[in-house]
Amino acid sequence: MANDVVSVLRGQLAEVESQASRLRTAIAALEGADMGSGRGGAPRQGGPRKRVQRLTGASAAGGRKRRRFSAATRAKMAAAQKARWAKRKRSEG
Repeated sequence: MANDVVSVLRGQLAEVESQASRLRTAIAALEGADMGSGRGGAPRQGGPRKRVQRLTGASAAGGRKRRRFSAATRAKMAAAQKARWAKRKRSEG
């Protein structure tokens, strides 16, 4: 009888550990989807930083200007996205 209880408890412990592992993975995924605010999901506080960067042309990465895509590259990206949307729309309907 005592062996049965121990085996049941060990089985339940294995389930709980498995569930805890899945929860840790889910939390890590959600923290990664936080868009880098660094505050654990809390809303960012607005401030003059964005305005200063916009006026000076600097970015958060060491004061360098942002790299921009050329018009041709943007057109290729738009065409590829439209193709993906069209393919999805065909498969749905």
